[in-house]
Amino acid sequence: MTFTIDKSTWKIHTFDQIAVNVNDRIDVPAESGLERYVGLEHLTPGELRISRWADPTEAKAQKLHFLPGDVIFGRRRAYQRKVAQADFEGLCSAHALVLRAKPDVCIEEFLPHFIASDSFMERAIGISVGSTSPTVNWKDLRHQEFLLPPIEEQHRIADLLWAVNNHLATLKSQALILEATNTRNGFGKWLAERFRNAETAKFSEIFQVSSGSFLPAKNFTDGQIPVYGGNGIAGYHGKSNTENHTIIIGRVGAYCGNVHKVEAPAWITDNALIVKIKKPELFVSLDYIALLLKVLGLNTYASQTAQPSLSGKTLAECRVPFLPIEEQFQIQEVLNFIQATKSAMEFEAQNLASFAMEIQFSIFG
Repeated sequence: MTFTIDKSTWKIHTFDQIAVNVNDRIDVPAESGLERYVGLEHLTPGELRISRWADPTEAKAQKLHFLPGDVIFGRRRAYQRKVAQADFEGLCSAHALVLRAKPDVCIEEFLPHFIASDSFMERAIGISVGSTSPTVNWKDLRHQEFLLPPIEEQHRIADLLWAVNNHLATLKSQALILEATNTRNGFGKWLAERFRNAETAKFSEIFQVSSGSFLPAKNFTDGQIPVYGGNGIAGYHGKSNTENHTIIIGRVGAYCGNVHKVEAPAWITDNALIVKIKKPELFVSLDYIALLLKVLGLNTYASQTAQPSLSGKTLAECRVPFLPIEEQFQIQEVLNFIQATKSAMEFEAQNLASFAMEIQFSIFG
């Protein structure tokens, strides 16, 4: 499908006519009274809403204050295309620009789509300075000229793009919910009961546990290889410390005991424990092992302190149920069905994402 946009009524504006660079700096984030800190590692390329953040007490240096409606644009390594509009008040990395729409030229709902567009991003990347960590400076960006539609047309375009964006987010959420259902509802409950009546072995008899490797948070935006912490992907790096698919378990913090299957290559941090299988002949797949460990509720073995933690030594003494390989195959068939349904949702999401890109190219290209 091809969209034709009449741009005869569009006008050229410098970027500082389109948006304000909000430079409200907070020196001591922990004393700001705010509840959320958004680092560049919390922004996901292609997602224009913020769904992840940290506590401001984890932010040690000066940060930027943003309000609902402001757009956070990762100006450091702009090629990573990290852009999102906030629907809450908080603090963000000083390696971002906090941009606020000037309503006489650009409406709030239109701004994030414009900044995420190829035309804006190509310009931002082109004016970035520095070799190892190219950065967009406001003094260079403010004078850049862009073609923008009239306000009324911005409303129509924003309504269309947000409708596509929200539907895409819904599809992704449904896939995540389906995945969570594996262990939380009917199938998971049945498995938990079956495991309770199965033979068991000590964790250390069938698994070997080691810790991941330390990686400074400042390096979480250095490449394309996923960095796994205790609660899944926490950022991206240029190197890996594992080349094999594996299982990891969250080691510290509120999410300790979380279980994730990791696709290689990846960097696994010391916030996670790496599980290696001593006796692979006992199991049909990594998917089955991940589900087995999730059902065990490993967080119940964590130390009950201000900072919960789970050690390899503690895990070694846990009892792990194991089922006959024939029964595992039956369970795997159910897992395959669930995964096929999830994949169908993801396929629809990919098609919708391609459709969204076509619309954006027609509008901003």
